[in-house]
Amino acid sequence: NDTIIKEGQDGRQLDAPDAVKRITERLNNHDFGSPVILKVDPISKKTVTISPEFQTGRYTSRYIEIDLSSQRMHLIEGDNYHRTFIISTGKWDTPTPVGTFSILNHISVAWSKRYALYMPNWMGLKKAEDAYEGYGIHGLPYWPGGKKEGVNHLGRPVSHGCIRLGPDDQGYVYDWAVNGTPVIIHQ
Repeated sequence: NDTIIKEGQDGRQLDAPDAVKRITERLNNHDFGSPVILKVDPISKKTVTISPEFQTGRYTSRYIEIDLSSQRMHLIEGDNYHRTFIISTGKWDTPTPVGTFSILNHISVAWSKRYALYMPNWMGLKKAEDAYEGYGIHGLPYWPGGKKEGVNHLGRPVSHGCIRLGPDDQGYVYDWAVNGTPVIIHQ
């Protein structure tokens, strides 16, 4: 609604390529004693519109918000946005259920008897009022023969209803979201 939640302040940004160049030159010249002067550019504050895909402050603790239309997972802690990941959710004939769930359990590598595949960093999802239905959050699946689901499927709804994370993200979310963490899934 264009309301300023907290006004920022001017910042600074390190010129990373220049910094790497200067430090590399010093190391190559075995010059370990003299200081390295790094270039820093000022950055003026600006107004940033927060994505409507998620809402902070739903809970006072950690929670996950999943937007099926954008294929994004947002980690939020109270009023603070934490991180966003590109995901893959259910395809049209095996949709990801919407609603409010919680993390039921953690299994480092789960086996799907129904689809005959492994799911790394499994976190089962349970809807408060319903029985566990077999949906979860996990890394890209792989099969006993070694074939793996491709990262090119991230950002597209191609799963059997679960929420899939990429190889670099699955472990982070697995460690961040403890059992009982609320998970909100919406269009």
